[in-house]
Amino acid sequence: MTRLKPLVTLSIKLIKYGLISIIVLAFILFCWYLYLPNPATLKLENPKTTAYIELKCTSECPLIWTPLSEISYFLKQAVVQAEDAAFYHHNGLSLSSLERALRLNIAERRFAWGGSTITMQLSRNLYLYPDKTIIRKLQEILLALKIERALTKDRILEIYLNVAEWRPDVFGITAASQDIFKKIPSELSPLDAAFLASILPSPRLASDPVFRNKFRQKGALIFDRLLQKQLPRGTRSNSKDSCIEPLHPQEISTVDDILMKIFVNKGNQIQRGDGALLSSDQISEMLDERQKAFIERLTSNFSNGRKPLHCLRRNTLDKPPLNGELLIPYQNHADGRHVWLPDSASPSINALVKSAAREGIILHLDSGYRDAGYQIYLILKALRARNYCLSEVKSLIEGPNYSEHGCLDDLAFDFSSPETGTKAFFETKAFKWLTQHGDKFGFSLSYPEDTTGHIRYEPWHWRFTNTEKVH
Repeated sequence: MTRLKPLVTLSIKLIKYGLISIIVLAFILFCWYLYLPNPATLKLENPKTTAYIELKCTSECPLIWTPLSEISYFLKQAVVQAEDAAFYHHNGLSLSSLERALRLNIAERRFAWGGSTITMQLSRNLYLYPDKTIIRKLQEILLALKIERALTKDRILEIYLNVAEWRPDVFGITAASQDIFKKIPSELSPLDAAFLASILPSPRLASDPVFRNKFRQKGALIFDRLLQKQLPRGTRSNSKDSCIEPLHPQEISTVDDILMKIFVNKGNQIQRGDGALLSSDQISEMLDERQKAFIERLTSNFSNGRKPLHCLRRNTLDKPPLNGELLIPYQNHADGRHVWLPDSASPSINALVKSAAREGIILHLDSGYRDAGYQIYLILKALRARNYCLSEVKSLIEGPNYSEHGCLDDLAFDFSSPETGTKAFFETKAFKWLTQHGDKFGFSLSYPEDTTGHIRYEPWHWRFTNTEKVH
């Protein structure tokens, strides 16, 4: 026992000095944290310049600000996916990324990887310098924690996109959109977004032919992620056994090719709620002759004895009318999206939504007017979601006497609720409220179970049946 006493004493001293060292280090870091710039001023004020601009800009580099709501949805998605997929779920630091960067740096015996989140990158751009050192990394981490405490995630992303370097002497997404694509930020397509996200880590190499193929490959991966997020495939494992009429591989490829063309050319239009105005002529303009013939064959499967995809609505966008009636935009989403609805239905929709709100029910209008081109998009999307099983999609579309995918509804609307993020719409309080009160405002469920063999067809889909009940 006496032999162990010196070891015990030494251990106690080591623990004691270790605790003192940790307390001292924590105190130093805390003082350092307080000394660093205060990002709370950025809640309402936009930065006029940044440390990176002051250091790197060789000419005038003004920051022309674009609010986050006016930046393409696809650019925001692409940058988050490429730079920091967990951005909306961490507190400014990604321990797994830092651990991975540490292992790579040790393996390569140099400080090559930083493991930075978007918030850490923003702290570096705003206040620090690009040298890769331990001291700067600690500053970056402490500033990231301060930024996360002071600002919302959307505000952090907005500032980041507006101050980031995209090319030499090109800072901010407004300047980058104009310089590279001759567009404003809201017009950036999914392909534009994928390219910009691919060059963001090394913007000064974007014009170098040696690196061009690398950016092209990375951009293709980012674009594919955007496509899969927008148009997810089904995952049914027994599709071959249960599908009566599957598409053959060439038809599957054609469906994907057409969806990709629509996604590239009309993705922004669909995302902001204008996709329902797509006409069949607009879709046709994107396709080659083989793809046009495929669409003609495909839509003939959904005729139900009527001309396939025949709408009574004229295909025009300059004055979008419905049976001679003007369509108006209806906006009810926090992200600024709107949908088009006939003027005669507007009072009913407003009265319905306000009445629901008074009882604590939040109703969103997700879709109203739908032109023939949008019906084609819905059918192709339904095929992809059901593992390209034509018989399943035909059953879905032809089960009810009328179907939104066939453009046969004169006045019908899609509703949703915040509850649908966690449950099916027919399980929500919003659906129950619509079932009890919708008729008072002239709305009835498009496909009630007692008329569809007790199959639940699209409970979010409601037909506007009586304009005289509203007011």
